[in-house]
Amino acid sequence: MSNISLPNNHWNTALYQDKHAFVWQYGEDLLKFLNPKPGEWILDLGCGTGQLTEKIAQAGAEVLGVDHAPAMIEKARQNYPHIRFDVADARNFRVDKPLDAVFSNAVLHWVKEADSA
Repeated sequence: MSNISLPNNHWNTALYQDKHAFVWQYGEDLLKFLNPKPGEWILDLGCGTGQLTEKIAQAGAEVLGVDHAPAMIEKARQNYPHIRFDVADARNFRVDKPLDAVFSNAVLHWVKEADSA
């Protein structure tokens, strides 16, 4: 398997988006449990290149995608320029208003200090 995570938080977004699409595709089923609705404010924690963030937005929710990897956020912004994406650390970020839900497909296992997240 090709290495999609490079040293120093640099990700190969092309590999992630194309060859490792199964990561976000498996997470697609989780959206049924999230059941996003119009008017809800949802955070996609560890959004990667934004595919699931877009699906949350398609349901009518207001969504913010965050990821610790700048390359992932850059690619997400290219993919979905109508959605807000920010570089953020799961351990210590803030949002400007209360959230209705936090969605995370495959990120918490990457957080070394998981209790802080």
